[in-house]
Amino acid sequence: MDKKGWSWARLNRDQMEMLREGEETLGADILLAYQKDAAHPEMSEDTLQDLEFAELDESQMECLQGLEENMDSVVVAYRSQ
Repeated sequence: MDKKGWSWARLNRDQMEMLREGEETLGADILLAYQKDAAHPEMSEDTLQDLEFAELDESQMECLQGLEENMDSVVVAYRSQ
């Protein structure tokens, strides 16, 4: 994902709860939601420094895609290094 033009997604409480539930369901350490060209502070390099992409099976990918659709955002699963 190109870092230019992406920022943190602006999520309401229900969407934040969906992310928390998604973390539990997927066994990911953290899920981060991004939106393109949103008027929010951009992410810094330090934020992702100790994270790597989580490996997900097909079922987990479908869950992640469902979250993306519900939030109109790109959701990425990370795990701590």
